[in-house]
Amino acid sequence: PIIASRTGGIPEQIQNKRNGLLFRKGDSNDLAENIMKLIDNHSLAERLGKQAWTDCKKRYDPEIIARKTLDFYKKVID
Repeated sequence: PIIASRTGGIPEQIQNKRNGLLFRKGDSNDLAENIMKLIDNHSLAERLGKQAWTDCKKRYDPEIIARKTLDFYKKVID
């Protein structure tokens, strides 16, 4: 499972408690609390990890990226 800082474009990729956990930028206590959540709750860690993998396959599979890129080029050329 992913634990990431709630900064920049990260929250666009990681949705808190859906496919990972987000902590407040620069807040080491918040980061530590999220780490402990995953250590103490194996089912949460498993659920977040599985959802992150599913989301990653849907968004970043090479076939999907290639199709989106080709669609974009066709739109720009037209």
